[in-house]
Amino acid sequence: GAAGALAGSLASAAGQVPDKQLLYMSHLHGDVSELQQQKAQLLRSLDQEKEARAKDLKAHQVVADKLESLEAHHARAERLEDGEDAATNLAYLKHCVLTYVQTTDGATHKRLLPVLAQILHLTTAEVQTAMRAIDAATPPPPGSRWMGALSSLVAAGGGGGSGGGGRGGAGADTSSGAGPGNTNGAANG
Repeated sequence: GAAGALAGSLASAAGQVPDKQLLYMSHLHGDVSELQQQKAQLLRSLDQEKEARAKDLKAHQVVADKLESLEAHHARAERLEDGEDAATNLAYLKHCVLTYVQTTDGATHKRLLPVLAQILHLTTAEVQTAMRAIDAATPPPPGSRWMGALSSLVAAGGGGGSGGGGRGGAGADTSSGAGPGNTNGAANG
């Protein structure tokens, strides 16, 4: 860019500029090129330092998160072990865990999860993870919406719709007495 323009102007002005000034301009051109190379190297070094700093910050955050998790776990363990009601908590926990393990009913699992969460001092994230696992492992109950709709459809004999699959046959209306031959809608007689 600027160095090329300077070189071009030096060449065109060679006949008009004294040798001393031409030599000075040539040295300036060399200095400018060297400074541009140094600038490019410094920018590359700066980018490398920024990347290294970003990696260090990310690693520091991971360590800080792990430390926070360990401190919370340690505090929970101390509360469970050292509390005045530690024996009662342990017996109640034992009862809840045995009940939880011995049943396959999702509703019971959902009912016991808040109790276990309270006793074990689970975090919100841990409770949400457990609830998602319960939901994934629990089949839909027999009275769920789609099952209820299917049951009512079957009980109605295949359901009305435009197919005429009801009990009275296609086009029959047994409630008013009007049949296919009656055009005025009233019963004959």
